[in-house]
Amino acid sequence: MFNFPSSPAVGDQYASPGGPVYQWNGVAWGTSAVWPGGGINEYIYPANATWVKPPNLKFLDVEALGAGGGGGPGAATAAGQYTAGSGGGAGGRGMGLYAAAELPASVPITIGAAGASGAAGGTTSFGSLGDAIGGQPGVTSAVATTVAVPAVGGYGGSRSGFKHGAAGAHGGPGLALAISNGYSLRGGGGASPYRAGGRSYYAYTSNFGDPANGWGGGGSGGHTNISSALQAGGAGTAGFVRVREYTSDWEPAVLDLLKPTADTRNRIVNPAMQISQELGVGTGTGTNGAYACDQWNLQFLTSGAPTAAVIVDVDGLNVLRLYAGATADTSIAAGDHVHTRQPIEGINITDFKWGTASGKPAVLRFSGRANVASLVIGVSIRNDNGSRSFVRNVTLTGTMQDFVISIPPCLDGTWLTGNVAGMLVSFAGTSGSNTIGAAENTWLTTNAIAAAGVGNLMSTINQAIYIRDVGLYLDPNNTKLPPPWQMPDEAQELRACQRYWQKSYAFYVGNVVSTVSYATVHNAPVLPRPGGAALSGVDGGIASNFPATMSYVLQGTGQHAIENRVCSATSTFGRYSSILTWNARL
Repeated sequence: MFNFPSSPAVGDQYASPGGPVYQWNGVAWGTSAVWPGGGINEYIYPANATWVKPPNLKFLDVEALGAGGGGGPGAATAAGQYTAGSGGGAGGRGMGLYAAAELPASVPITIGAAGASGAAGGTTSFGSLGDAIGGQPGVTSAVATTVAVPAVGGYGGSRSGFKHGAAGAHGGPGLALAISNGYSLRGGGGASPYRAGGRSYYAYTSNFGDPANGWGGGGSGGHTNISSALQAGGAGTAGFVRVREYTSDWEPAVLDLLKPTADTRNRIVNPAMQISQELGVGTGTGTNGAYACDQWNLQFLTSGAPTAAVIVDVDGLNVLRLYAGATADTSIAAGDHVHTRQPIEGINITDFKWGTASGKPAVLRFSGRANVASLVIGVSIRNDNGSRSFVRNVTLTGTMQDFVISIPPCLDGTWLTGNVAGMLVSFAGTSGSNTIGAAENTWLTTNAIAAAGVGNLMSTINQAIYIRDVGLYLDPNNTKLPPPWQMPDEAQELRACQRYWQKSYAFYVGNVVSTVSYATVHNAPVLPRPGGAALSGVDGGIASNFPATMSYVLQGTGQHAIENRVCSATSTFGRYSSILTWNARL
């Protein structure tokens, strides 16, 4: 949480996983939500600054987090000696809800600095309202020569002032072991509410401690084996201050419940990858343009051999897997690309009004992970002819994460709104320079599927990305928030998918006379997309006194087809069956 980029420029944005989009204003990361009568402004301060009370403030919710202490170092050792450092404590936390009348016109903010090896974390303060005290450092154990010697972990920070709060987590103990060839325990850093502290583990060789993650966590201890130089403890991480400015007379808890989001209608078909009529679950495709599941097709140009498939993920939910396969491609040419995309029918984006001065913003959300520690993919929204594109790179990890991307309206270009493809939503694992956009988070006049810095899914065999729970929502009030995710009703999603691809079945049996034509009627379960259905048929494999070849004619509105077969021999028993595929994909 709050993994903001370092050294941001004014206007840079960060989309917190599952949360709002923050923008850097030069001193803080800010986001807001508004409605008639008031709203919320939230600011997160990572460095010293001054908060200024806005004139329409009703309440202020303040959170301050002290910095984490550094881990204890492993001291220098001689022959036969071992030492281990304990973990630093996490920073204390102070909080309070204040009415505007309780606050001065401005408040100085001091952010506690991260504790270095063996040093305490700094104190974070919000003027005279309170201090969130930094975590204490880890310490170094006494020298172990024949027995195990412990080192007590650093205490977590406390708070002074504020209306309530919590002490930081203590650092873990270190343990120097002069047995088992000197395997010693490096004490783990105390975890903050937002990320883990430096990791704890047994070590045989001398090692320095690991730094904490996120904000306010403690670093882990260092460890020295025999005859080794000092090994520094891991650094803690700095504190922060977060304020929420409520500009309505309503109580803050009520305002949070009523916080607006984008519209609830999802424009993505088969967003949870529940439907795969052609291939089913677990069967992949390595054919360019083929559909791994309904409405999601595989697009690639590469010397590798990518595949796409719907599989059941470790938590029991379906995911769309984009897979490098057994043939890698480490040299990406300008025109190379590997991505999965969904074309959205124009009638489903008419109210976006993109391509006009009345265009409205939108929000895209999805969940994704990789089977490696880190892989950058490209996410894009494009019009059908590729003359307008919006791209954002995101970093997938080995853990399933939620991502939210706020999309400004596109005010020009051509966005088709009939029964044709009006928009493309893509997830790219590989992109050559021809489809790399010049910038993120803005509309481009090129056909881009990723930004500079995108990874290469195809660089290593068996590398994979997993995508699910995709939502695209109109956001007329520019809330930059998607509605809460809801798993779609599978039966309803099947019918939505059958508008674009479905099968029908017909069967004839009875007395038959040679050379007479016998007809059956195919009824598509769902009316296909107007003007889009292409029919293909196969014999059902049970023909008796009829040829296996078939012919059919589409009827009326495009939901019915008549098949005729001429009997080959007079008999009291004749039969045939057939299967028609109605392909109305975009």
